Amino acid sequence: MRGCLFEAQDAGEATHYVGGYIDIAYRDAAVATQEQLLNLARNVLESRKPRPEDWTIYEFIVQKLRHFFGKEAFNLTLKILGYGRNESEAWAMFNFRCSEMATVFANLK
Repeated sequence: MRGCLFEAQDAGEATHYVGGYIDIAYRDAAVATQEQLLNLARNVLESRKPRPEDWTIYEFIVQKLRHFFGKEAFNLTLKILGYGRNESEAWAMFNFRCSEMATVFANLK
């Protein structure tokens, strides 16, 4: 996942944040349901290990695909925002959380 650096507005001590997102979709429309993707989002959040110094926002968005070979299907967007008191802290938090998410997805059953 690649990120983009932004200046933080109204974020307490944070002066910067890095954000990025990935879209997750199933090839099989039978499993690309809202319920299946909401369960996936729950499993992902339950699998991560929060830390007291965690300065991260996660957004999960389930949305209907407009065209999926004539079938109804949905996808899941995972957005990660890593905050910091400077640019390097923001990048470090973002990169750490992206690596953590990669491990979480690799370990999902």
